[in-house]
Amino acid sequence: MALQEIFGHIDAHLDDSLETLSEFCKIPSISAEKRAQPEAAAFVRKVLGEIGIEAREFPTEGGPNVVFGEYRAGSDRPTLLFYNHYDVQPVDP
Repeated sequence: MALQEIFGHIDAHLDDSLETLSEFCKIPSISAEKRAQPEAAAFVRKVLGEIGIEAREFPTEGGPNVVFGEYRAGSDRPTLLFYNHYDVQPVDP
């Protein structure tokens, strides 16, 4: 896929992407308070599923679940790893 096609795809789906981000930001997944972490993990898993990535949750000892998604594009394709967190820090230091 050419870079021009990628930017075209981003532009064509910008409103939907912003709506999804807005929904996600409404989940108060504050790590220090252990708030809404299951809801945030479920949201991430759902969004990955909607774009064709099979995702699972793995429990951790004393922390939020790890959401793991995998899409196999083929053995002749490069491997891409994307790592992120879905919790936030509280407003008050």
